[in-house]
Amino acid sequence: MRITNKQININNEICIDEEEDSSQPPCKKQRKARTAFTDHQLQTLEKSFERQKYLSVQDRMELAAKLNLTDTQVKTWYQNRRSYKKLKDCSTLQSYQKSIYIL
Repeated sequence: MRITNKQININNEICIDEEEDSSQPPCKKQRKARTAFTDHQLQTLEKSFERQKYLSVQDRMELAAKLNLTDTQVKTWYQNRRSYKKLKDCSTLQSYQKSIYIL
């Protein structure tokens, strides 16, 4: 398979024109680059998370506007942060249980 031309269409998909037929579909959705949060954004998100583990749609929109982020970025950050907290809490509990067993 030889790629001869790449274009990005209006749906932000990479379209590839090929000389040969391929089993792969001609268009692949392009992934958005990872967001690099500023220190100020992270501090504000963490403080907000300490107060409230789940945000209403209105609170999420207000926080996103305040931090100059999209609603989806705040939503995803909260989902990831809850997942991290759950994992950390589980790990801490397992460590505690192992230390009791050893004693």
